[in-house]
Amino acid sequence: MSNNNQRHWYRGWKVMIPILAAIIGGIFVLFASFPQTPTTPLFKEMGGDTDTDGDYEISWESSKRAIKYILQEDSNPAFTSPRTVYTGSETKKHIYGKSDGDYYYRVMACNNAGESEWSPIRKMTVIISPPLTPTPIPIPIPIPIPLTAGWKAQGPGAIGKEYKDGILELKASLHGGDDYAELFLDLRGVRLPEIERNPDGTYNLADTELIAVVRSDQDFKGDPNHPNGAQFLLKNKQWDNLIGTWLNINDAMMSPAGMEIFFMVPNNKISREVAGISLKFTIGSNSKETYEGSFFVQKAYLILQA
Repeated sequence: MSNNNQRHWYRGWKVMIPILAAIIGGIFVLFASFPQTPTTPLFKEMGGDTDTDGDYEISWESSKRAIKYILQEDSNPAFTSPRTVYTGSETKKHIYGKSDGDYYYRVMACNNAGESEWSPIRKMTVIISPPLTPTPIPIPIPIPIPLTAGWKAQGPGAIGKEYKDGILELKASLHGGDDYAELFLDLRGVRLPEIERNPDGTYNLADTELIAVVRSDQDFKGDPNHPNGAQFLLKNKQWDNLIGTWLNINDAMMSPAGMEIFFMVPNNKISREVAGISLKFTIGSNSKETYEGSFFVQKAYLILQA
């Protein structure tokens, strides 16, 4: 190539380079400003998950250039019959009231340029636990013990008894330690509840609580160092004491409502037939207290634990 031709070629390229650069730059700007579809959204939690009440939230990451999202649900992972459950700009949807089963979700992002691809599928399995059946709580069954007949006043301090207007009165004159008066009810022919009877005649009593509500017309608390007491006793046919519980007398004995005297029969007690119940009032051991008055039994009953 001659020198003249070289000079013409060089000058031509010097003119063309800016023109080509302008054309390429324009093409780049054109493509850069061309509307683009959003990126594909992804669920925040992928794979399967389990729910136990039918209420849960589906959420996903935001997509670049997204204006809105479409969330679909189906019971088939192939989405043969999809149902749109959300359309909007939020990136989450709370799902309510689902029954047992598998539910599949997919989401896409949209803008004015178009739509993204569908996201990978997320599976939710709903297993609603059956309601817990509460364990029945045994209901105590109260059985009244009549006060009208069968009771006897006995013991060295007993003066007598009287039944009037639904209340059983025990009149007593107690002097010195261990002096007592009692109301005794003969139970021969009446069995306390049992849980087991053995061939030798012994048996286990059922869980049973004996209760009496008693009021006194005089202060019967006694010496604080030697408190007076009351107790229920179970007796055999020979009127020997089998089992019982001592309770110290408190201020309730003088109140109109009275004091509750109670005894829980132990269900592991192997015994022979109980022949009587004694409601006993005793001056404290070694006490020099005296008591001249009456004990009023307002009601008496046993509670059988069902």
